[in-house]
Amino acid sequence: MPTPFLFLSLSAALGKKGSSLQYRIPVADKEESPESGNVTRATTQSKIICESLLAVIRAYYAVMEAMENGSTTGAASFAMALKSNMGQFNNYMGILAHNAGRRPFITENGYVGVGPNGLKEGDEAVVVLGAAVPYVLRTESTGRRILIGDAYIHGVMDGELLEGKPTVEVFELV
Repeated sequence: MPTPFLFLSLSAALGKKGSSLQYRIPVADKEESPESGNVTRATTQSKIICESLLAVIRAYYAVMEAMENGSTTGAASFAMALKSNMGQFNNYMGILAHNAGRRPFITENGYVGVGPNGLKEGDEAVVVLGAAVPYVLRTESTGRRILIGDAYIHGVMDGELLEGKPTVEVFELV
């Protein structure tokens, strides 16, 4: 059965570092409170909700595979999976929809994130001192850097890169 999402295999490949990738990356580490509607950092509730969503996706893939093999009983198991998880992932899907059109990426250093749709190989993910989120920049042939957009990068959002002796570079942004 094909893996429904890239981040499922990334979580296994990155071990402990990737333990929360599975549910944090697709929603850029955001969670909407069902009571207040406020958006906060994703919690273990997002993990539970993501697991419900993945159960339905896996059931769908199983049905599609069974139908390709001539089985007609798969639809019932999919219906049961959908029914048992119905309503569990509505808020997660709402936040996920905010990332529609964004592009997942992996940096040369192995960080995994979600960035702007216009992201291209060779773009740089940078942490701007004092900014709330990392940004993606592209260097033009003239050496000027242009802003492509903001990004969520797992393992960078809490200032981890500033620990130790970070490389600080001053440059002009167009």
